[in-house]
Amino acid sequence: VCVIRNLPLPGRPSHMTSVCLLNSHRWLHARLTEDVTASEAFRWTADPGDADMVIHPVPPWPDPQAPQRHFWLRPDLWSRMFVFSQDDNPIPWAPGVFASLAASHPDVARARGGFYVYHTHYEPDLAGALDPRPNCKPEFLWCFAGSSATWPQVREPLLALNDERGLTIDTADWNRHHRWQFEGPGRSARSDALQSYASKLHQAKFIVCPRGAGLSSVRLFEAMRAGKCPVIVSDGWLAPPFVDWESCAVRIPESDLHHLPELLREREQDAAVLGACARRTWEQRYAPAAMLLTLAEACIDIAPDQRRFRTRLRMMRRSATNRATARKAKLGVRRVVAAVRS
Repeated sequence: VCVIRNLPLPGRPSHMTSVCLLNSHRWLHARLTEDVTASEAFRWTADPGDADMVIHPVPPWPDPQAPQRHFWLRPDLWSRMFVFSQDDNPIPWAPGVFASLAASHPDVARARGGFYVYHTHYEPDLAGALDPRPNCKPEFLWCFAGSSATWPQVREPLLALNDERGLTIDTADWNRHHRWQFEGPGRSARSDALQSYASKLHQAKFIVCPRGAGLSSVRLFEAMRAGKCPVIVSDGWLAPPFVDWESCAVRIPESDLHHLPELLREREQDAAVLGACARRTWEQRYAPAAMLLTLAEACIDIAPDQRRFRTRLRMMRRSATNRATARKAKLGVRRVVAAVRS
């Protein structure tokens, strides 16, 4: 029994599908919906009971005031529920879109690679800094600015490369001594650091995007927004659908990282074309006006037989035995107890 009502099947004419994006996190919900455009394939609704497809965005940080944060627990919605997770270690308890799910995960047939809705992209003084600068001539062949601490196995060898045409900056010390505050006294230091980081992106032809705590990296989408060619270094990365990644990115195995300078010199003449294609792809798929449509299309792209009720039960059972699930459940119980006591 196919449990998703009225979703278009392969080979059949498409029709309008009603989609509800649960308001499980107010900031994230606003970012995904504020610029969304009309679609011939989807009808957006705020009522999950009226929707053919219900998408639950996993909160990027706690939001106790989100009006639909617990709706994923409603049994009447399970058969239509999809997940959107930006977590570094996601728990695929239902089919959906995951930024950092391993391509080798046993439930990968019921998942699609995802993207990030990043806070910086919506701050007026920072978002514009990521946009292309046509008059800025790159000084370096490649650049990486990031913390070695988030995944030393890959990032430390990258930072240790000795290449006069490469720009590398280890931000681990800065991260240890500063808080990435959105508001308050740390806001100014954070803003200055991100402005400096954006400037570094525009100084290179290629932006190296190694995996961090998760298999993906927000740096990939920042490079695309900047009109630069991302160099993906993450063996387990599950590529998001609908993108010809060979036409807008370079992928290098982690074991070949020590050959990165030579490999990029071989592709140097392609950098401008790859970067322009990366920017177009960002505009079509990951810009604010396109994200929700991309998310809905990715959920529908999961084959109907992979969305059946029995399949969902197997995913729930597998995720329930995951250690990460147990840790998150424990934290969730603590938050509920704290909220009741207050």
